[in-house]
Amino acid sequence: MLYCVWVEAAEKDVMHAMNVWNDREYADLSMHGYLANTIPMYGCLGAQVHIGVRDISQLPHIEAARHRVLARILTEPQPYEAAVPPRPGA
Repeated sequence: MLYCVWVEAAEKDVMHAMNVWNDREYADLSMHGYLANTIPMYGCLGAQVHIGVRDISQLPHIEAARHRVLARILTEPQPYEAAVPPRPGA
């Protein structure tokens, strides 16, 4: 399951990410932050996260979280219904 979320991070970490975005150093990017939006059906706003780069052609991914629910989302398969909201009138 793929969720697109924003992560709030320290200004110095964001500036570093911007400085290495197009360099080889991007592959080693690693930082801590907080989930800046909710995940439908789960919430998790403000959860502490660690992000890193899995593929240099992609945005960083959340690699780990201390938040119990978010950690479960990252490590266990999630039901289809969690990602697709019900259709109106269904």
